[in-house]
Amino acid sequence: MTAFQTPRLLVRPFQPADLDALAAIAGDPEVMRFVGDGQPLGRAATAEWILRSGENVARHGYGTAAVLDRESGALVGWAGMARPPEGGEELIYGLSRAWQGRGLGREILGGLIAAAQERGATQLRALIYPDNHASAAMLTRAGFTLADMAFEGEDDTHLYVLELA
Repeated sequence: MTAFQTPRLLVRPFQPADLDALAAIAGDPEVMRFVGDGQPLGRAATAEWILRSGENVARHGYGTAAVLDRESGALVGWAGMARPPEGGEELIYGLSRAWQGRGLGREILGGLIAAAQERGATQLRALIYPDNHASAAMLTRAGFTLADMAFEGEDDTHLYVLELA
């Protein structure tokens, strides 16, 4: 994924210097409660994430990236597309607690959709926890539909899909 901008944000590939800021965000249990297994990440896992994201960008042209506030340059979250083992392109995003509730998620989502369309993707998906009402509402407003309420047999995983064709 090449960098993109929204009115307030810059999304660009991770750099090694992002480790401290990303580790602080990914180490916050409140931020991570709806991500992955719901557990915060330690510094080593965050460093591995940055490394793997760079490898994905090099191999596939996209991956997870740093989200920065354009005005201050502060790293405020992450966004991008993952390539899960079962296939497809899956949106992932998260913001530091201090930056939540400002409508930045909608900006990120719009940028990710536009980047996927530019690459010729035909479908995007997002997996969310059922009680992540803010993400569910944001995805629905962006045109995603709830496709599965127990993705891969997991009652705690809802699959949302957006057809881009």
